[in-house]
Amino acid sequence: MHRFLTTLFLAAFGTILLQAQNWNQILSKEIEAEYFLLEKCYEKAALKYLEALDLYPQNANMLYKIGYSYLLTPDKKEYAIKYLEQAAEKVSLDYNPKAIKEANAPPEALFYLGKAYQITNQFKRAEDVYRRYREHLDPLEDFCRYVDLLVAQCKNAPALMEEKKGLKAKNLGTSINDSDMNFNAVFSGDGKTMAFTRCNESGYEVLVARNLGESWGDPVSISEEIRAYFLKTSGISYDGTELYLIDDFTSEGIVYYFPYEKGSVYYTYYDNGKWAKVQKLKKPINSKYNESHASISPDGHTLYFASDRPGGYGGLDIYKSTIDSKGKWSKPENLGPTINSEFNENTPFLSSDGRYLFFSSEAHNSMGGYDIFYADLTAGTQPVRMEFPLNNAEDNLFFFPNDLTSGYMAYHDPKGHGHKDIFYTKLLPYVNLVGNITITNDGETNLSPDFNVSLYSMDESMSEIPLDVDNQSRSFAHTLLPGNYQISVKGDGYYDFDQTINISEDYDLTNFPLEIAMIPIVQQVAVAEVQHELPDELEVALPVLNQPVSDEKHHEVLGKKRDVEKPSPKEDVTVMPKIVFDNTSSASESAFTVQILALIVPVGLDYFQNIEGVSVVKGSDGFHRYTVGSFDTKEEALETRQQLVALGYKDAFVRKVIAPTVIPARFAIQIMALKNPVEINFFKNLDNVRVSHGDDGFYRYFYGTYQSLEEAKQELPRIKELGYSDAFVRKVE
Repeated sequence: MHRFLTTLFLAAFGTILLQAQNWNQILSKEIEAEYFLLEKCYEKAALKYLEALDLYPQNANMLYKIGYSYLLTPDKKEYAIKYLEQAAEKVSLDYNPKAIKEANAPPEALFYLGKAYQITNQFKRAEDVYRRYREHLDPLEDFCRYVDLLVAQCKNAPALMEEKKGLKAKNLGTSINDSDMNFNAVFSGDGKTMAFTRCNESGYEVLVARNLGESWGDPVSISEEIRAYFLKTSGISYDGTELYLIDDFTSEGIVYYFPYEKGSVYYTYYDNGKWAKVQKLKKPINSKYNESHASISPDGHTLYFASDRPGGYGGLDIYKSTIDSKGKWSKPENLGPTINSEFNENTPFLSSDGRYLFFSSEAHNSMGGYDIFYADLTAGTQPVRMEFPLNNAEDNLFFFPNDLTSGYMAYHDPKGHGHKDIFYTKLLPYVNLVGNITITNDGETNLSPDFNVSLYSMDESMSEIPLDVDNQSRSFAHTLLPGNYQISVKGDGYYDFDQTINISEDYDLTNFPLEIAMIPIVQQVAVAEVQHELPDELEVALPVLNQPVSDEKHHEVLGKKRDVEKPSPKEDVTVMPKIVFDNTSSASESAFTVQILALIVPVGLDYFQNIEGVSVVKGSDGFHRYTVGSFDTKEEALETRQQLVALGYKDAFVRKVIAPTVIPARFAIQIMALKNPVEINFFKNLDNVRVSHGDDGFYRYFYGTYQSLEEAKQELPRIKELGYSDAFVRKVE
């Protein structure tokens, strides 16, 4: 069905003696360009044609070839448009492909301009250009039907793009992908072996990598071993010991002259630590026609392949053949009109259970070129088209399935490593993040409720996603893929709000609600408590953390840094360096501590910028008391108080602390651990939450003190039900 639309110049002018030096140079550059096309170095071919264009400016034939070459370049397809647009202005039915002085372009410049528009989602322009091209065709020519198909695809595409899902793609990394084109990845059913193809200036390389557990090992080229340099991967057996390959010596408009026949299936196997020399499969698998792909079923008995042999429904059809005990393949069976159409179907793969056939088709209501479909072979139902953006307006071929929503494919990504990289892809439903902002003590503030909300994807190097907020309703909404995010809300006169959001891939609701409470920054005066107004004795529990108990999982939750206004010392007081306090309890029966201040509305421990080792306890009277140090004598505590006063904390005073009865081992519930602290009132549904700043930089938040592990474990489920899913029991001294 496809029409080859360019002509090779390599032999056409080999014996022509050209008089003008410019024409010799032009011919030389064109021949170089043709060789680059043969080697699939499409960008280099375009650059050589550009050099020829410099010698023959405004030559529509050269502009056409430049545009054609760029259209084949995975990362430069959009470059084709400007050259093909210029070429399309000088299209001639009298175009002579063998004339070195040909200044016009063939009508096919319109066809490829339409393709360039289509793959860049300019569907109306593509449709118009395809119609112009069709006017140059004989109405009885078969190719007219294909052009009509492309017009229909352009009409379908906008609506199909509206039915999109989210696509999560993971690049397989530099151990697999390099700066060249890497594609056609196949994976053994046991998960231990991967094979793929790399295209570079030397041709095709077949590479095999082994699974190391957490990652793939460095791939090893087997092209020398199997004695094949222009074969590409196509299929692999379940145990990874058999590979099926395809020769690829035909391309749109280019004739190849190499030792293998075009469009045939080859086979190699792994035995005694090495791969055998490739063998061409005999009839009835291969024919004198084009066999473009082959893959083996998980049980190793059935080969699914694509061929344009006579007797099919049109173009490439998908066939299957089974192998008997003697190694002979049965007569191929066409999969019928449910799968095959009058156009091309290609790259078939079976799911791991053998139930579903994945394949690419130009028909079945595709949105552009080939689209990826799957069909239930046990039910005989119509193929299901995989959603945008897994399918797009380009040719989507060679999807190796993992399940009905995920698999491996290769494409160009501007953020990738090469011209084409191999990705693990997964289609996921979008989730609507629906946020609602409330203000605590709303009736007590006249602050303008204008908030800035930013969302950060923790799965993509904390890339920022700005969100629009309706400041009248104090709400926002955004469509997200499942994943890990951090949300940050800022507003003048309010403490910053930061929270981590995890939306699991199996989240099955349309909306993900998020309630955000913004706390106004109230200019509060530190309460100067004196010893005769409050009890002289205050039992302070300052736990020393051991390792987590063995049957609980330890989670560390990362937080985002908060911008908190720090206290300024008096201008007439010299600021001392940061003071570091040891909160370890004294061994004596009684000790002293220094209380810095007490607040109704708490602040984070980073409020005390020049003091390290601050502890906070919320009392039954609602005050949050901030203390430092544990001293054997009152004189030591008074000396520390003087240092704090010098830092600007003039209301600091010494308190006597009764050391609690020593219990050999106790337990507490760790709620969470953060690199950047939150205020104690973050835990609205828990009283008497304690915080400890560890040597590792984490702020750990604790609830309760229990004399036995069993007692702590009984309380743990209630804490988790309150929303602290990462809480666990820790042993403390």
